[in-house]
Amino acid sequence: MARVISPEAILSYPQLFTPKAATLNSEPKYSAALIFPAGSDLTEMQAVYLEVAQAKWGDKAAQVIKAMQHPTFKNDPDAVAAKGYPEGSTFINPRTTRKPSIVSIYPDPETGKPMPVTDEALVYPGVIVRASLEPYAYDNSGNRGITFGLGNIQIIRDGDRLDGRAAARDEFDSDMGAVADLADLTGDEAAVGADEDNLNDLFNN
Repeated sequence: MARVISPEAILSYPQLFTPKAATLNSEPKYSAALIFPAGSDLTEMQAVYLEVAQAKWGDKAAQVIKAMQHPTFKNDPDAVAAKGYPEGSTFINPRTTRKPSIVSIYPDPETGKPMPVTDEALVYPGVIVRASLEPYAYDNSGNRGITFGLGNIQIIRDGDRLDGRAAARDEFDSDMGAVADLADLTGDEAAVGADEDNLNDLFNN
């Protein structure tokens, strides 16, 4: 399957460290909402999405997408407003049964690869991220459609919290005269293609 890296998105409803079942008898999954503000370039995401749809249903791809009860790309103004998301934004809700890896933009001094993020406090509603995504088609007893599976997450930078909770570092002052062994804080020993139906129109309500 095609995998794509999303443009920058606002993270919402992160369930990335512990899986959660959507219903009583459903399989627990890791999930998040990715909010793309108005003007975000979703071209690459939409292209791989349509590629999967056409591979599964051929000329009927447009018909299947239009008939989906729950569209993958959600940009209805009422739905956006109900969530409290920025006006004009589009959001998706990718899920996975496999725990995502989360990294920062900062390089590991030894490998040059992005440093892993293990602190849940850094992965909050409102932080700016990119995600690896994999679209796949489903057809369960006549319920057909395409959705995105969640791969991994990269934290890009801080953003305005969506849950209204203040960060502790913004509520308190530091004492420049205080000296502490950073190991006391960290716990570490040392601190370190389209047909006659224009398929692109399917993403616009």
